[in-house]
Parts: sequence; structure tokens; C-alpha cells
Amino acid sequence: MEAMAVGIPVVSTVHSGIPELVEAGKSGWLVPENDAQALAARLAEFSRIDHDTLEPVITRAREKVAQDFNQQVINRQLASLLQTM
Repeated sequence: MEAMAVGIPVVSTVHSGIPELVEAGKSGWLVPENDAQALAARLAEFSRIDHDTLEPVITRAREKVAQDFNQQVINRQLASLLQTM
């Protein structure tokens, strides 16, 4: 999440809640967990991506973190939920 927030492209594994954060091919890249060959192949592929292709992925990743994991937004959502109780 921190890498995405500052514009660093992410390659990660499909583990736990990571797919909720990293949308495959949209805000980063995912590989199966415990699959070194898949990771190596994805990293090799990633190394050949041109800047024009990479830029929208970086933008979407930053937007995802800003929209879904912004502490002020989360606080407002929590306050709204508590008011309905």
C-alpha cells in the first residue's frame, strides 16, 4: 500500500487481502503465492513495460489508496456507521 501511495509499481502475490488492494493489471500485478517461476516471469515481463503503459497503472494505484485507505474517509465512514446504531 505504501509503495502504491507514492507511485512505485507493485508486483505481489495473491495472499490474504492483497487482491483487494492490488487489482491485477489495473493497479499492479499479482502472481500465485509460492510460485517462484510465476514471480520471475512477471518480473521479467514488468521490466519490459514502457513508461506509457506503466503510467496509468501507477495513477490508478495512487487513486485506489487515496480513495479506499484515506484515514479521513475511513473515520467519516466509521462515524456514519456509529450514528446509525
